[in-house]
Amino acid sequence: MNPKHFVSNKFVHKSNYPISFVLSYSSLSKEHLNYTLVVSTYHEPQSYTEACKDRKWVDAINKEIKALKSNETWDFANLPKGKKPIGCK
Repeated sequence: MNPKHFVSNKFVHKSNYPISFVLSYSSLSKEHLNYTLVVSTYHEPQSYTEACKDRKWVDAINKEIKALKSNETWDFANLPKGKKPIGCK
């Protein structure tokens, strides 16, 4: 079966077995439901362009760069022509 055929609550699922088919929030208290929804809706930026729009991420990026400099983990240098930069975690 094509996963795109599974439609539930107006959402198209990319899985043959969407978790919403077996998971229900109906038994959770209001507090637990709110917590669950906040945790499950967290979005982590997928690019620098996206991250730099959020002050929290800009602060985290600057903190990470400062730590890399102070630990002398690596130095900033000009990227050789035709090379792509790598990330760090």
